[in-house]
Amino acid sequence: MHPKATRRATTAFLLGLAVLMGTRSAQAAPGRLKLTIDKTTLRVGEDARLRVGFLDRDYRPVANDRERTIYFETRSAGPAETGSGDIAPREATVATAGAASSGFRATRQGRLLIRATSDGLAPAQELVTVVAGRSGLLEILVPAVHAWADDTFAIYPKDHLPVPVNGSSTALFTVTVGRRVEKNEVVRVRIATRPAVPVSYDGRESPGFAEFEIPEGNSNSRQIEISSEKPRLVSVSARIVEARPAALRGDEDVAVVQFVPPRPERVVVRPDQTDASPLWLPLTVELEDSEHTAITALDQAHTIEMSARRGVSFDRRRLQLSPTKPTGHATARFGFFSWGEMQIVATDVENDLGTGSATVTVRIAASMLVLCAGLSGAFGALSRHVHRVRTTRLMPAWDRGRMKLGLVGHTVFGIGFGEVLYQAGRVGLLHPALVPGGGPPEDGTVFALALLLGVLGGFGGVVILDRLTEKILPAPKAA
Repeated sequence: MHPKATRRATTAFLLGLAVLMGTRSAQAAPGRLKLTIDKTTLRVGEDARLRVGFLDRDYRPVANDRERTIYFETRSAGPAETGSGDIAPREATVATAGAASSGFRATRQGRLLIRATSDGLAPAQELVTVVAGRSGLLEILVPAVHAWADDTFAIYPKDHLPVPVNGSSTALFTVTVGRRVEKNEVVRVRIATRPAVPVSYDGRESPGFAEFEIPEGNSNSRQIEISSEKPRLVSVSARIVEARPAALRGDEDVAVVQFVPPRPERVVVRPDQTDASPLWLPLTVELEDSEHTAITALDQAHTIEMSARRGVSFDRRRLQLSPTKPTGHATARFGFFSWGEMQIVATDVENDLGTGSATVTVRIAASMLVLCAGLSGAFGALSRHVHRVRTTRLMPAWDRGRMKLGLVGHTVFGIGFGEVLYQAGRVGLLHPALVPGGGPPEDGTVFALALLLGVLGGFGGVVILDRLTEKILPAPKAA
């Protein structure tokens, strides 16, 4: 093959490979959440497990690409709906390639919505129906069969909370027929918006409408997503276009949603672990909207004050966030012997926004523990020297054919013996197999051990050293 043709073929191959890798990389990034509930119909007092995974922009499952916080909340399905329940925990931190989970307990009969959100990702939502519970002997004798008060066709929520136009948040709706769709039964629904905005259902997006069937064995549709690129009021109508073999009552329903400009709701403080050390920690402070998405354009300035309960100072106590600088940075400084959990709080001085906080775990630096062991060893050696030797000799010297280490020599060797005993104790006594629970020891335990073993090493090491010098360099015998 001609050299120029070979070069062109090679270049085309490399470009194609780069495009393919770039496409795969883009597809691998999460773009939305996927909320899964064990069951969407519960009795009062019954529990369900909530699980959150990640999807790309094309609704394909992908792995989480970084540490994220998932927020769970319950919302009303409508003015006439009284369903309620408790979620615990309401926040979950997801590691890279991980997933989030939480628990839900139904507490009151009716319908409600469970919603999951995370910064920069499209939210997820499910409609849950809570029915009356059974009791005692009846629960044992009669099989549990859930029943609904009616089979009215409806779309929820009726009055959607305002949705910020932030590039990721969407309005989420669910259509229900009030009972399970039986085998060989068809219930086909059409969703239409006014004005026409993008509507997504089961991974398919259409301008202004969507048409789908309620899955067999379910009473609810899958998640219906409606988005808008600008603030506006959108009316959403749901209508049954096909129902066989039997028609359903109330074959049309309407809901509305208001898309609004992003408005700050709360302060967020995030530790930045990059280049962090045990003595200081960079922090990023910003504002987020009601969907936990960071706001990049502010319409007014906000003064944020940093504070902490104990053992923490800041290089900048107050930060000014403005339309030209919506993100602020500060550095938390920890004391030399600070350890354990520290809570950092960021408060809006004008009290217009919710307070943000972050809990960080501070570990004692290994170098600080070594320093403690060395100083403790010096203290142990000095204690032995003052108590036992009782001499004012400072420097090592020969005295009557015997080496006398003096105060300086004892101190230097005490530091060394304290370090050796601490390191030996740390490896032997604090091995995970010997620690209750099998986990790493608490910093307080390690600190106390460094002090104790340092003193013992310095004191005992000097005693042994003196005995060795007497054996190796004995005093001359008297004539």
